[in-house]
Amino acid sequence: MDLTALSEEYRTAADRLQERLRDIARAGGSIPLIAADGVFGPATREAVQALQRQLGLEETGAVGPVLWAEIMTRGPGY
Repeated sequence: MDLTALSEEYRTAADRLQERLRDIARAGGSIPLIAADGVFGPATREAVQALQRQLGLEETGAVGPVLWAEIMTRGPGY
């Protein structure tokens, strides 16, 4: 198993998630504007929970397939 490739894949997914959360935050609502640093840390978790709250979902801070699809298709240009 190539851990370097897995690490890069994780970082790419986290960065993409953060960029979309930033787009959603800029469009308005109660989602904090976070840095896109490729690390799923406390600020990203807080932004995910804020979006879950806004959508009426359980605030787990986790991003499963349904929330991922919502995040990737929500906001300007989507």
